Amino acid sequence: MCRMFGYIGYSTEELNMLYTALVESSRNDVIGKKYGYANHGDGYGIVVYTKDNLFHFRSSRPIYEEAFKLPEFKGKIFGVFHTMNAHDRSLVSPIFEHPFTASNGKEVFYMAHNGVVNKQSIMEYLGINGIYNDTEAALQYIAVKGLSSVDNLEKYTESSLNLIILHLDKGEEKPEIYFKNFYLDKNKRDYSDMYTVNMPHGKAIISSTLTRYGIEGGVPANGTGLINLESGDPYGITKNFTMKE
Repeated sequence: MCRMFGYIGYSTEELNMLYTALVESSRNDVIGKKYGYANHGDGYGIVVYTKDNLFHFRSSRPIYEEAFKLPEFKGKIFGVFHTMNAHDRSLVSPIFEHPFTASNGKEVFYMAHNGVVNKQSIMEYLGINGIYNDTEAALQYIAVKGLSSVDNLEKYTESSLNLIILHLDKGEEKPEIYFKNFYLDKNKRDYSDMYTVNMPHGKAIISSTLTRYGIEGGVPANGTGLINLESGDPYGITKNFTMKE
């Protein structure tokens, strides 16, 4: 299982605050330890998009041992960060770290996931073969079927379908982050719930453990559908909403 966050905003300081909380949540998961997830040391990954940069980095080392310093980003920041406690340790490698990326020619997706889906069933549906992480297979499904298909992945879910997706349209300069908070075991609500956080210069969606490491003011994410982080609207509802700097 995994810990993660997504951020849209204008503050490198806020991004670093979230990053520090993720590091400490991964070092000592004070919520996850009662479910067998004491830490998340099977690697980590980062994707950050700005007007001038696309930064994608993945490592199989524990985030709390690597001491990685984030680059300085300017302008509006769209970021997705993820750390892993792998359910399949044979796939611990930079190749298999989140966020995964896929493209269908019109759109580019970067996706982080907490939980497990049935990758074999997804691969059979898509008619693909090879070595896939389950999240990677799920993202291939989304790349083929589109963001409107995300809720269909619930039928393949074996534990959780907690997703954070950076969506880039190749035809227009309109980056977006979406999230989905869906899980089967309601007895693990304290671990599986995600929280939205309004910050002075941005907005975040975070795994629950980050609320124990300095990220305050979080509100449990509403519903189980695909939600636009910036506007708070379900996917498919478009409003003229722009975050202020």
